[in-house]
Amino acid sequence: MFGLQYPVSGPCVVRALCRAALVILALAAFTATREQAFAGSGNGLALTYISTARKNDDGTYIKQMGVKLPLLSEAAFGMDIGFAGRLYAASGHSDSVAAPASVVWGRVKVSGDETLPLWDTSTLALSMTPRDDYGSVNWTNTRHWKVVGGRLVASLDDRYWVNVNTLDDDPMRWGAGTALRLEAKRYGTVVESGIDHLSGDSAVVANVRAQQTLAGDFRVAAAFTNVLDAPVATFSAEKTFADHLVISASLSDKLEEDDAEPVKIFKASYALKW
Repeated sequence: MFGLQYPVSGPCVVRALCRAALVILALAAFTATREQAFAGSGNGLALTYISTARKNDDGTYIKQMGVKLPLLSEAAFGMDIGFAGRLYAASGHSDSVAAPASVVWGRVKVSGDETLPLWDTSTLALSMTPRDDYGSVNWTNTRHWKVVGGRLVASLDDRYWVNVNTLDDDPMRWGAGTALRLEAKRYGTVVESGIDHLSGDSAVVANVRAQQTLAGDFRVAAAFTNVLDAPVATFSAEKTFADHLVISASLSDKLEEDDAEPVKIFKASYALKW
């Protein structure tokens, strides 16, 4: 088992928090990136930074890096510090593409319900995409580990996706998939399924997610994304029948093939009592 330690000196903590707040506000203004997050009973400000690099079809290389520093107003105080990285390397051949990916996330949280810090890591262990001219198959496997009150909590996330391509003057791609998530702490199951359609220079991806837990909590969510046109727009809505309706919208700049400048993203979420 492992844990984290914190300094307890009052003046030092106050000064450190003030400095951290100033740094976050300065970085948010510099990158022109905003995000309004809803967490329980309050709203917060978060910083999101994404850097993407691409190459042409002769050898595809995609790199994504993200940093999020949200301050959330909860029962006491919450702070998330995260780093996410994704590496995609293609062999250049149309019959086989290997796409390894990894995500690492660290979380420190002190709330009214938990008296001990919570450490949360999420690792995407494998993502393989064999592909030819007629379609592709994708499978990802994710493990989550948490330490809550001295107990180790684990969950499993498996995703399967199949795409079928049509080879004609107007190339199209239809895809469908499902995701299964088992959460040991909540004893619940999340089943996610969706369908996407790509045609020409435009595409719309639609996803629907349903979650049912033994505690009686049922959630449904729908998201629609235009993934090829610039700028990229996403709209989603999530209904928690026992609590809120959360409506989200985002807008981001699509990079050109040889453009390695950071992507500016705007994301807003709003929760309604319904």
